[in-house]
Amino acid sequence: MVNEITADDIIWKEYLEKGNMKKSRILENSIKEDKIVVCDYIFTKILRNIRNKETFEKLLKGFLALPYVEIKKRKLNKRK
Repeated sequence: MVNEITADDIIWKEYLEKGNMKKSRILENSIKEDKIVVCDYIFTKILRNIRNKETFEKLLKGFLALPYVEIKKRKLNKRK
């Protein structure tokens, strides 16, 4: 996939809560164009506060339909 986009949790929250309409439209269009990918960080940040089982399952199903990328930890060099 070329031009993959990983939207951060703030953009997802605005999208799901019908917040900033401009950002929501951009995310919606990017999803339709198969440009959005998700990672475990986004799953955790969005789903951890969902208390309603039906809503949780619906969101999880939607996220699982998107391409998944693994974010690898990088070792940072400590300055001496």
